[in-house]
Amino acid sequence: LTRFSLTELAARAAAARLGGARRAPGTQAGAEAIAARAVFDALAAHELPYFTPVASMPGFPKALARTLDELRLAGVGPSSLIRKDQGPGPDQAPGTKNQGLSDLAALLTRVEAQLDRASVDDRAALYRLAAAACRAGQVRWADLPMVLLDVPLDSRAEQEFAAALVARSPDVLATVPDGDTFARDALVAMGGTVENSDIAEFRFQTSDLQCL
Repeated sequence: LTRFSLTELAARAAAARLGGARRAPGTQAGAEAIAARAVFDALAAHELPYFTPVASMPGFPKALARTLDELRLAGVGPSSLIRKDQGPGPDQAPGTKNQGLSDLAALLTRVEAQLDRASVDDRAALYRLAAAACRAGQVRWADLPMVLLDVPLDSRAEQEFAAALVARSPDVLATVPDGDTFARDALVAMGGTVENSDIAEFRFQTSDLQCL
């Protein structure tokens, strides 16, 4: 019996895929440092017409790091942002651009280049590599029966990795907390069937062991 968090398993699977290549897992502090460097370079190159008034503020790199992390986990690249910048959004008048998306695309391009130069894998890269390792049969744990215990599957990258695990495992049981529609819908899309627990049965249970 082996226990992992989803990110820990992804890191081990990615290492198998990389075959010993010298790459380091990213950290939150590292992501913020990379974002700060990208902002500095982009400002120097006059690439941020929309964000220039706020880009020098102390909290901007931290907020940018979170935003770019979410974009990469969702599988959104610089080219997608540029295409969206060419036309109006759903709440915009025709001929109005989605201001700021071109700036984000420039910053995302710089951040991805820095990750490559530094041989650093952020969470999005780990999940992508891990999914590829599962599909290639390089993750020995994926060939075992598996329990996904309340695993959040909020991003596209997490869902693709979980789908690769499910596809390899001979038997999978997943538990989903009440209200986590993202995980439930993702698991159903992988071929899972839903069985709802009757909450009334557990109303008078008082301990974690009794509820289990």
